[in-house]
Amino acid sequence: MLEPQNPEDDAFILEFKVLCPNWESGLEDAVAAALSQIEEKQYQADLV
Repeated sequence: MLEPQNPEDDAFILEFKVLCPNWESGLEDAVAAALSQIEEKQYQADLV
């Protein structure tokens, strides 16, 4: 998570994933898993 020095600027939440063919059938599944993890862990709550 990249927090801005100035609270009025945007912050960035980055979730790095490795595509695992055993669990995901393609890139879309990996992206969906990453978004799901961001929502589940509520990373954005740390920025409020």
